[in-house]
Amino acid sequence: EIVDYSLLIAQSYLLLRLSLARSSYLKTPFFYFFLLTGVDVQNGLCDEDFCFCLQFFYQIMNIFGVTGSTIGKMIIAAHRYAVMRHVNLMKDVWSDRIKFVLTGVLIFVSGCRCISVFFCGYSYVNREGVKLVSYFDDECTVVDKSESSVTYFAYIIVSLILTVLTSRQLYKIQQQSDVITKTKKFIMDQQRKMFIIVSVCTISHLIKAIHQFCWVFAAYFHLQFNAMLQATYSYPHYLATYSASITLVLFSPRVRELLKSRRDVEERNHAGITAILS
Repeated sequence: EIVDYSLLIAQSYLLLRLSLARSSYLKTPFFYFFLLTGVDVQNGLCDEDFCFCLQFFYQIMNIFGVTGSTIGKMIIAAHRYAVMRHVNLMKDVWSDRIKFVLTGVLIFVSGCRCISVFFCGYSYVNREGVKLVSYFDDECTVVDKSESSVTYFAYIIVSLILTVLTSRQLYKIQQQSDVITKTKKFIMDQQRKMFIIVSVCTISHLIKAIHQFCWVFAAYFHLQFNAMLQATYSYPHYLATYSASITLVLFSPRVRELLKSRRDVEERNHAGITAILS
């Protein structure tokens, strides 16, 4: 619990500082969807003791948060590719209308994933004489984990495709003879950082997706190692939940500066070029 709440507080602090930042660098679509994804992750981390809510609503918040955070990361990868395709490498290639439409899609799909909660049976446990919902019954567990796995693997496929396309676009930029050395070095450095961030997110979600499929298989066939999968759930869960935040802090000097300073980060630019990390 100490580790759990420490990570939760640390990520909450990161999201709070990013949301209060006034720098235009931290108000781009990348950070907008990073914040939206982070809020969904916080919902997914909610439990009945910490949130003081009924287990029924906990299940809805958990499913909505997991789905929303995964879709949000797909949108982040798509935005990075859109930035790389723009002739001027502008960070604001998406208008506010596009952001709001994608936000609506994220909320709609995440909400649809919660519909099954209203038709599920539940398993119960007694805690100090009080009957509490433990989790879905086996049938609904298979449905829930199957839907989660489909969402995760859709994320993996989309992210891999966008990463390859972005790499090809970067190669084209490298071949341009009119790009000065300093600018080329800056673009390469920023692109490499974004590639690491997306790769970590992709691999961590792949690990969690495999774990979800094993859980589906065990629940469907009533296998004994279902308890073992439940006991090891926290490892892929934490990896997928916090990897994006940790890599962002490690590879973004501007974010580290924001977290260490009491004030907002200053506006600055590098050789007149907009950072792709946005």
